[in-house]
Amino acid sequence: MGEVWLVEHVATGAARALKVLRGSFAPEDVTRFQREVEALSRVDGHPNVIRVHAAGVHARCPWIVMERVAGGDLAARLEAGPLAPIEAAALVRDLARGIEHVHAHGVLHRDLKPANVLLDERGAPVLVDFGLARLRGAAWTGCGRRRVRRSPTSARASSSRSS
Repeated sequence: MGEVWLVEHVATGAARALKVLRGSFAPEDVTRFQREVEALSRVDGHPNVIRVHAAGVHARCPWIVMERVAGGDLAARLEAGPLAPIEAAALVRDLARGIEHVHAHGVLHRDLKPANVLLDERGAPVLVDFGLARLRGAAWTGCGRRRVRRSPTSARASSSRSS
C-alpha cells in the first residue's frame, strides 16, 4: 500500500524509514494508514516491534517515520536456507514476545508472515506492517468482505459438512 524510503534526520543524522502514501489512493487506503499509525502508537516501546518516531500528513500525503531495521526481512533470510535450530528457536521466542506485547495493548496484527518480520543487525526479529491490524475498541473497518466468527471447532465441523 505505501512506499518505504530510507531517510536521514537532518538535525541528528539518524537513519530512519519513511512510509508514505503517494499518488492516487482511495479513502480506504487512508483509513488503513491511519489505523496503522494508531496501532504503532499503542504498541511502541518493545524491542521486537517496529518503533514509530513521528506521523502526519503533508500536502494530503500521509506519512510515518519509523526506526530503520538494517538486516533485511525474514522471507529473504529463509530463501538463503534454513535457520539453525537454536537460531530458529530464539527468533520464534523473541517474535512471540513481541506479539504478546502487541496483543496486551489491544492490537491484533492479522498479517504475520516472513515478509513482515525484519531482522536487525544482530538477527533479532522486529514485527512490521500493521496496516491490516485490528484495534480493540475501534470500529471494524475491514476490506468489505463479509466477516464470520467461528471457533476453530465449529469452523472445522462446517468445513467437513460442505465437502
